Amino acid sequence: MTEDKITKKETKTVEIKGNIYFTLEKYLTPIIDRFAIKPDKDFARYLFGIFNEQKIWYYAINGEMCFTFQEFSKYLAMKFDSVRKAFYRQDLIQDKHFFKISRESILSNFSLGHNVTLKKGGLDITFLTFLGVWKLLPSFRGEIPSLLYDWFGERLYENLKTFQLPKGQFFLTTKSNEIIPQILGDPSKNYVDCKGFRYASKGELLIANILNGLGIKFQYNSPIFLPEELKDKLKTKHSCNWSYITADFLIRIVPKTIIEFWGIEKDSYYDWKRKVKEFCYKSLEIKLISIEAHEDQNAPELKKKLRELLNLQIKTEV
Repeated sequence: MTEDKITKKETKTVEIKGNIYFTLEKYLTPIIDRFAIKPDKDFARYLFGIFNEQKIWYYAINGEMCFTFQEFSKYLAMKFDSVRKAFYRQDLIQDKHFFKISRESILSNFSLGHNVTLKKGGLDITFLTFLGVWKLLPSFRGEIPSLLYDWFGERLYENLKTFQLPKGQFFLTTKSNEIIPQILGDPSKNYVDCKGFRYASKGELLIANILNGLGIKFQYNSPIFLPEELKDKLKTKHSCNWSYITADFLIRIVPKTIIEFWGIEKDSYYDWKRKVKEFCYKSLEIKLISIEAHEDQNAPELKKKLRELLNLQIKTEV
């Protein structure tokens, strides 16, 4: 093909030993896309590992690691009927210990491999989940089932180790036992206090725990809607169109008191937001207790500061 018949916009070029050649990618890609076999992702087949010098395969079905009876019996070196009978003797739960998938669905979407053959029609195919396999294995006698049970456990442990959290992370749980991943020092992550409430930063978490320890009732991230005259002042003085501000900690005492944790330093936009909020609190005659970024490094001193300031103001709870 000559360059006057085909432009660079229509195709790609490749340089080989200083010479420029036009590729046929423009023409080959549609052909590949049209005729390539693209299995449904729900029936993807993966290699789990090598056991007794043979490959152990599993199928990703509904997000679960699943095994067919036929392959499972092969791994156990047992007859298919023996595995099937053991399955029916156990009190297994569908969609937890096993799935049933129609043959037509599998035949139209995925080939299960050389060691599994399917015929059209007939009963649905049963897939054991990993939990189902784990529950069935102890019911088989013999050395191979015992070895396979140990091997499955080791493989599971290896997979968990692969996804182990890096240093600097840990787990906390809420009251409902929900696991919350934490990353120290990362304000984009949620931090959970002793009552199970979430906060945006480590400093705010510390303040919340101190307030809870002091028995002070508060609202976190509470919106304060601004009156019209104050909104007009913000537009004039600070070029700001806010209709409300969000207080870090709204303390439920008289007089009205706000605690703000100014956790970011040397940031022009954050400094501007701070000035706007301080202006609003002053205009609304709300007492502001400011906690600077460095103060979350000394919990005892911070607790002492909050106790002194709040004790001076506590009169009657609202």
